[in-house]
Amino acid sequence: MRKLVAISIVAVVASLALIGSPSGRAQGQRTLTIKVTSADPNRQIEFDASYIFQSDNGELRHVERVTPFEVKASSEFVAGIFRDKTNSGQMVVQLLSSRDGETEARGNAGRADVVVLSTSGSGEFPYSVQGFSVK
Repeated sequence: MRKLVAISIVAVVASLALIGSPSGRAQGQRTLTIKVTSADPNRQIEFDASYIFQSDNGELRHVERVTPFEVKASSEFVAGIFRDKTNSGQMVVQLLSSRDGETEARGNAGRADVVVLSTSGSGEFPYSVQGFSVK
């Protein structure tokens, strides 16, 4: 049930942002990168996630992985929710932005059991990364 609610939230937020986002790209192509790591480099974290990039296919992805994990796409918009299956509070999710191969902005990192991230899709790089504890 939680998974369905989480996927529904991401799908609604992503749909609204994709519909309302301007498609003007002032400079080169932006690449958004999501990195999921463990705060303890000697420990892997098992997690699941749902995320969507504004790209040619705009497909909502659901993955179950262990850290470290990285995914990137040429896009102005991304939304996602990430859940630490071990509830350790050690999962770190970071959003990075680069344009034409050069780092444009280092996104904030969320460290928690559940991390929600998104960008505005406006061509700038305003972003939100929020973490929640389940304990």
